[in-house]
Amino acid sequence: MTLGVSQMNDEMSALIMYALNESLIRNSYNEIIPGLAESYDVSEDGTVYTFHLRDAKWSYGVPVTAKDFEYSFLRTMNPETGSSQVSEFDSILNAQAYYNGEITDASLVGVKAVDEKTLVLTLTYNDSFFTTEMAEGINFYPFREDYVEKYGMSYASSPETFIGCGPFVLKEWVQGARITLEKNPEYWNADKVKLERVVELIIPDETPESECMTSAKST
Repeated sequence: MTLGVSQMNDEMSALIMYALNESLIRNSYNEIIPGLAESYDVSEDGTVYTFHLRDAKWSYGVPVTAKDFEYSFLRTMNPETGSSQVSEFDSILNAQAYYNGEITDASLVGVKAVDEKTLVLTLTYNDSFFTTEMAEGINFYPFREDYVEKYGMSYASSPETFIGCGPFVLKEWVQGARITLEKNPEYWNADKVKLERVVELIIPDETPESECMTSAKST
């Protein structure tokens, strides 16, 4: 299990990340709803998506910006990252060429933070499933460049090295045993979060080196 956005490739990590972080849009009971994007516009030809971020903060009070999304997406696409989930970005302009190493200039990829509150994604073609993929994909979350640079390979391996902007914060992570989440008071929609604390037990599966999770307690 990992909470590093670019390295996630399992359902358990995705479920925890859904509580700890927030993407631009979310899937709620098969309906796409706003996340950190208060709204978005789509060009007439369906190839340019302009996301307008709401006023939101990371759990330690710093504003979430479009640059956090740009950095996250491009880092996942970077072949040096070695992400196994890059196919989620296939329809974005030059994404495949970038993560295949055919181009090395990230500015040619269709991911642009125009300003702190505006992120523009340009597609190669009109992909009617793009918003669904974004709302459900596990690699469309933002993360902070300074945390990655500070902690390196240890990034997102403990509460001290992880930062999120979702409904909960990571309070405790006992590897192979349990994860404890607590309500995030900085979350933009904190008034709608009814639980104050969630404990998830990590139980080893019969398959070697695999794990499953079960909810232990919610308060």
